[in-house]
Amino acid sequence: DQAIAFGSEQLSSEAVNAMLGTVDRNHVLALLVALAEGEPGGVLKALAGVSEHCPDELALLDELISQLHQLAVCQAVPGSADDTLTQLAAALTAEQVQLYYDVALRGRRDIQDAPDSRAALEMILLRMVLFSPRGVLHGGEAPSPAKKPEAGTPPAAPGGRPDLRALLNTPPPAASDTPPQAAPAATEDDSPPWAETPTAPASKPAAADPVPSAAAALQAVEQGQPTARVQPEAKPEPTPEPEPQPRQAAPEPRPPLPEPRHEGEVSAWWAALLERLPVDGTVRNLARNAVLLSRQDNTWTLRLSSGHDVLVNRQRLDELAVALSEYFQRRIQLQVQYQAEAGDTPEALAEARRQQQLAEARETLRNDAVIQQLINTFDARLDEESVKPRVGDDHGL
Repeated sequence: DQAIAFGSEQLSSEAVNAMLGTVDRNHVLALLVALAEGEPGGVLKALAGVSEHCPDELALLDELISQLHQLAVCQAVPGSADDTLTQLAAALTAEQVQLYYDVALRGRRDIQDAPDSRAALEMILLRMVLFSPRGVLHGGEAPSPAKKPEAGTPPAAPGGRPDLRALLNTPPPAASDTPPQAAPAATEDDSPPWAETPTAPASKPAAADPVPSAAAALQAVEQGQPTARVQPEAKPEPTPEPEPQPRQAAPEPRPPLPEPRHEGEVSAWWAALLERLPVDGTVRNLARNAVLLSRQDNTWTLRLSSGHDVLVNRQRLDELAVALSEYFQRRIQLQVQYQAEAGDTPEALAEARRQQQLAEARETLRNDAVIQQLINTFDARLDEESVKPRVGDDHGL
């Protein structure tokens, strides 16, 4: 009853297929024939014709996957399919069928997310043609498959290629108005087309260069000459002497850091010392958040706040101790004490300096004559929060 209503009181196989969403097998075979011919334009033209009868791209792709599976079985087990599939399997290599199946299966996952399912199906079919083992040969023919099923072969078309369209009684695509250009004769070669290299024009063969012996090659290496070919008649060209480069003056060593004169200078002295040590990363972060508490003989004591204890381990302390030892040319050991507030660490001193510069900059802007005129004329307001310190700069805003 549903089929009769769907077909306007006419019960036909086309109406039932349209109602059920099934795909006519001949539509898929038309696509497979176009794929076997290996012409992108023919594939798109075949899809355009099939889409008029089967607008459901996902159902068409599902049936294409099913037929590719049947082709693979037919190639592996000759005689397991009907004559149509057998003759079509003879026109495709096993590699092509496997590639088409893989591309179609992967494309099925993508076609459901594509904004245009028709365009997605076109891309899947073009991918099958362009990525096939034989590729796209302009003016050349693809090599015939090495293995074919034992069943009857399709009727031959002019030129020796199998007439696949005779399987479906489908006329070939209409020829374009532009006459086809004559294709250069190609020799049979099993190598893939992307491995081909252009052949140089025939010319008079040149005499082969003599190959140097091992002793001559060794002597050439010792003399700094190339060893690939030895030209006995050519005289070695004198090697030009390199132009003298201006000598760069070595950077003057920085004077040693003077010792702090009293306890009030220890924090600033420790911060200046860290700028001269070759440490970075977590080790520098540890040192910048520490205060030099004491220096007794070769044992230095650092004080850190309790919140920075995660920065401390033996390896980092040893790395910092090595840098200090190399700077002062004597062995220095480090030990750590923890306190709720460490005090004037280099990081705290730098932050205090940034805040002071920020306050001075805001005060300068407030007193600027142009800023005052803008405020008085336009009833403007200075957004002091927009004044920010320079990133990575402790000396300015």
